[in-house]
Amino acid sequence: MQHTLVAKAVALALLSTGTACFADTVPMGEVMIISQRIERPITKVPASVSVVYAETIEDIRAESLSDVVRTMPNVHLQDIPGDYSYFQIRGLPRNLEQPNLPVYVDGVPHTSMYGLNLSLLDVEQIELIRGPQGNLYGSNARDGVISITTRQPGDITEWSGRIGTGNNDYRNLRLAVKTPIIENKLYGSLAVDQRKRDGFVYNTALDQDLGDIDELSIRGSLKWQATDTFSARLTLDSHDRNNGAYTYITGNSTLGRGDDLTVAMDVPNTLEQDIQGAALNMDWAITQNWTLSSVTGTRKIDTFARFDTDLNILPYGYYDTWLAEKDLFQELRLSSTPHNTDIDWLFGLSYFNNQDSNRNANPESSNEINVDMERDSWSSYANATWHINPSWTLESGLRYTKENLNINSRYKAMNAAMISVVTSGSSSVKYDHWLPKVALNWEFSDNQSVYLSYGKGLLSGGGTWLKEDTSATGVRKGTPVIYDPEISSNLELGYKAWQPESQTTLNLALFQMDINDYQHFYPDALLQTRVASIDQVRSIGIEGSITTQLQDNLQAMFSVGYNKAEVNQIDAISGATTLSGFKAGDRIPGAPKFNTNLQLTHNTSLNKDWQMRTTLNASYFGDTILDNGATLKQSSYPLLDLNTRFTFRDQWSVHLWAKNLTDERYQITRMKYIVGDITSYGQPRTAGIDLVYDF
Repeated sequence: MQHTLVAKAVALALLSTGTACFADTVPMGEVMIISQRIERPITKVPASVSVVYAETIEDIRAESLSDVVRTMPNVHLQDIPGDYSYFQIRGLPRNLEQPNLPVYVDGVPHTSMYGLNLSLLDVEQIELIRGPQGNLYGSNARDGVISITTRQPGDITEWSGRIGTGNNDYRNLRLAVKTPIIENKLYGSLAVDQRKRDGFVYNTALDQDLGDIDELSIRGSLKWQATDTFSARLTLDSHDRNNGAYTYITGNSTLGRGDDLTVAMDVPNTLEQDIQGAALNMDWAITQNWTLSSVTGTRKIDTFARFDTDLNILPYGYYDTWLAEKDLFQELRLSSTPHNTDIDWLFGLSYFNNQDSNRNANPESSNEINVDMERDSWSSYANATWHINPSWTLESGLRYTKENLNINSRYKAMNAAMISVVTSGSSSVKYDHWLPKVALNWEFSDNQSVYLSYGKGLLSGGGTWLKEDTSATGVRKGTPVIYDPEISSNLELGYKAWQPESQTTLNLALFQMDINDYQHFYPDALLQTRVASIDQVRSIGIEGSITTQLQDNLQAMFSVGYNKAEVNQIDAISGATTLSGFKAGDRIPGAPKFNTNLQLTHNTSLNKDWQMRTTLNASYFGDTILDNGATLKQSSYPLLDLNTRFTFRDQWSVHLWAKNLTDERYQITRMKYIVGDITSYGQPRTAGIDLVYDF
């Protein structure tokens, strides 16, 4: 019955596009894209783009990036409490220790694998651009990029607050203020969010929960409008996390809807993290036709994580991990004023420095790893958009990227067969690449366009600090396992429409995306880590979305994505086809083959003082292969969320919300381990109530 109702609603949404109009969830005007470094209407951006605004974030009560991306087609975020976060776009494989899709906040890259699932504090707009974005973003935009824009202070003073509670002892307090400090010159904002919750996995051995949350996030901003031609914005952010970690269920059984999540571990798993960041954005209109922009960003992340070595009550002790990460980013852009001439120009120079000091220790076995890594990346790029005539636009861009990576390492392994107890060494990786993009856009009628684009992306080469390299006979080298860069290419055909009369947005894209020289890690016959060069991984598929209105007070958003991501060719030179667990034609693990999302938002006036707004968010995910060789699998599953807001005189409101209403047990990841299979499941049903004040 449930599937029938959803199908009817989707069909009605698709049939209603001709006469629809937007509710207030979507801004009254065409969707504008800012992630392309120059603000442009979505119909003039030759790429597959998803956009989520602040109002939609409130409608689905999204607290972190994972809540948002699951509403987008062909995007999957594997987020395990206390562990790395992995993005997969269009079903393509992820890297072991680097993001293949960076997250930019106000133009500053966030690249820590421990910090990709960002808290959505004071966010104005989120954009996801699928396909390689090497020409504009350079390294690690192999599969796309996520761009987050935070809210800016303005001329009007605004206050907002939220206090919430829910099951599992959920508690949330959020405050935000924006105000002018000096009229027409200086503006300030401050936002604070504190979130606590008990864990959802019960550890029977210690009589405590795993996966608890205790987080405090703060963001402050000052905007200076010095003159009509010069402005600057300084943003400071801080995130303090003291959470539970590694919510792995041990055993080979698969849980069903509503089953208890329990485990027995003799060590409490924890994650402590302190993140500090700063960003300075400056824009100077040096002439009527040219603007010079600067983005400066720094980030410092200190992480401590502890987990039970065997994830069981066996006496193997615990692992401690210390990560100290520092980032420095600087970019200069020179852009021409759009449409002042036949060609819009964009030139840029950027520098990125990343320093990681990582340590891992298991006192029980006297294992210890100490690795220091420093990466320098220099880039220059140029992009031109030629308005051939009112209907045709040709865009071309080229970026040159050069990277140096230096690694100093020390490994101590008392429990392994070796020539020496302690090994150490130094490694370096250097390379450079040219990353082009070309796109042709045809606006064949008012606000309808078709585009064809081709572009390349880069995933940086490096060394896996947790994996020591060895000889063929198992002799340790004291250096990490080194892997090469990966190059992606994307051929895409898309259609976009924006109807001002009906205020409807429609996007559709067909794609073929390849990853060349995919670096696949696998254990050899001696259980030592090796890298196999998979010559080509390919994903072919389709994705689309529509936003429209079914009735005067009922809005619908529907999206669907399908991908066929598999090994296309294996390089015989690697000699690792058998041991790698991959063969040509194998499906890529980790992400669903398809996903759909339907969001229905209904507004109604209860009386002259009270308004009610209800959002039903329904997602459905296709089956997911969880390992190489397809021996572990997550079957298709739905997720259903509900959020109802009762608002009094546009200021006070009460929110009743629930997530995962049907209490699904879906696997985020599953793998073979010491005690058999270990599995991390998504969060069970959660529900609560919020009291919100806006002024």
